[in-house]
Amino acid sequence: MIENTHGNIPVDSEQNNNNNSVQLNDNAQTGVKGIIVSNIANTAANIAVNMMSVGDITDSSVAQNNEQLAENHVNAASGSFYAYAGNLNKQKQYIYNCNCTAVDGEQNNNMNSVQLNDNAQAGMEALVLLNAANSAANVGINVLNAGTVSGSTITQTNNATAVNYSNTATGANATATNAENFAPGYLIW
Repeated sequence: MIENTHGNIPVDSEQNNNNNSVQLNDNAQTGVKGIIVSNIANTAANIAVNMMSVGDITDSSVAQNNEQLAENHVNAASGSFYAYAGNLNKQKQYIYNCNCTAVDGEQNNNMNSVQLNDNAQAGMEALVLLNAANSAANVGINVLNAGTVSGSTITQTNNATAVNYSNTATGANATATNAENFAPGYLIW
């Protein structure tokens, strides 16, 4: 929660309220070079890269495989009478500016987001780039550079599973939710 009481954000100034967010300010990561560049916030992320450069692989078998599972905010509950699985207050941001708050500059309220400001990541060179906020993300790449491949078997596989905000509840009185201020009620033990 962000609250401004009798506050002032002057001209040419900024107030950044970034909850569970990736924010790259001006010229951030300008000219960066890498095989993998990852900026994550509140994220379940898997990044896999298989690279191979070979010469003659005649009568050979080549296999490249990526197996990935990314889960973010996953809950499970089971019970014979009552089961509750939930994520409470995960997706809401409260901004209170009273009527005497002067916002002359810039106020950024970015929740669960990726914000790239001026020239952020300009001139970037990367094989894999991931900017993720509040996400379940899988990134898999197989690269093969080979010479002669006659008589060979080459297999490249990416198996990726991403689960984001998943809840499971089983029972006589079961609740599975992603909610704001959800009250499950009385639990009888």
